[in-house]
Amino acid sequence: MTNFTRITRALIVLATIALAACGGNPDRIGVSSLAADGVGMVEKIMVVATRRPVADRNMLFSAERSAALHFAEIGVSVPDKRAPGEVVFPKKKLDLKTQFAATSIGMTDDEAVFSRRVKEELAKWPEGQRKIFIYVHGYNTTFAAGLFRAAQLSHDYGMTGMTLHYSWPSAGSAAMYLYDRDSADFASAGLVRALRLAYDAEPESIVLIAHSMGAAMAMNALRDLSITGAGHIVRSIEAMILASPDIDADVFAGQVASLSARPGAIAVIVSRNDRALQLSSEIRGGEDRVGLAGDAERLRQQGVIVVDASQFRDGKDRSGHHAFANSPTMIRLLRGSGLSIASLADAGRATLAKEGIGHEGGKLSAIERLKRKVTGD
Repeated sequence: MTNFTRITRALIVLATIALAACGGNPDRIGVSSLAADGVGMVEKIMVVATRRPVADRNMLFSAERSAALHFAEIGVSVPDKRAPGEVVFPKKKLDLKTQFAATSIGMTDDEAVFSRRVKEELAKWPEGQRKIFIYVHGYNTTFAAGLFRAAQLSHDYGMTGMTLHYSWPSAGSAAMYLYDRDSADFASAGLVRALRLAYDAEPESIVLIAHSMGAAMAMNALRDLSITGAGHIVRSIEAMILASPDIDADVFAGQVASLSARPGAIAVIVSRNDRALQLSSEIRGGEDRVGLAGDAERLRQQGVIVVDASQFRDGKDRSGHHAFANSPTMIRLLRGSGLSIASLADAGRATLAKEGIGHEGGKLSAIERLKRKVTGD
């Protein structure tokens, strides 16, 4: 099989997975009916974007790259009538009881103004909860999809403190894998600036989740901070979670070794059943991806916490690439923990045995057994 044929086949399968997963319009944020009445919980999401802004208020940002940073402050209504982990995009007939939608929008290109707003929002939280949760999306993600995922994660995991979403210019198309890979390289410098901005707000801690291709960007950003004398920013990150990281295993080992400063913990969520990463590996001639759990022991030797999500199959995701976000089992295990170092370490130890995890579709009995494994009760 030629490399061209291999790539074409993989992209066709990825497109099939993506189409099967869509519901509503993943390009729209549902602002055509801005309203506060009848909404569920509203999550305030602070946005740093390297996407080009558009005039359409129902879209806000395109897939085109922008050398300048753009900032937004968006209220996102998280509907009550949905399963944990589920994101339902807004439809033409907007229903705030079942669909995600924006309820407020503020935008600026003035970094000083945005920085002040970040500090003001953080100060609203009581002492002990002044944390910043940063979400970096992965491949094949529109602005709306990344925004709603950030809100869903913040809500479902019961995160305290302020949520910041770094939105980089993914094309939001399965066929544009190579464009996204180049965009991730392009956007690495913007993530460095976003992390500096978060640090300057003086949070008590920072938790960073980077998904898929965004994980490679996050590792590059930490390396850049580390080698430019900004190790204090890296150390301010309590936990960095790389969910389904689309990173070559050897490249990752080099990235970890290059960090003269490290976060309090680096955790990797892996799965042998991740079809998207299997296809990414196939495109590269079978080279191992970190998120496929090919050599978990090697990761542990690098000081990385490994959480094996191979048995978490109760989320609505045919690709197995989003278990960290849409598995009710994983959400219930870690909800309310703030994704702290201790909770991630406990989850990593618990998933080593893989007994009773996810086999009952996230039913309470399976959850309780897993919790007893973690707590030792």
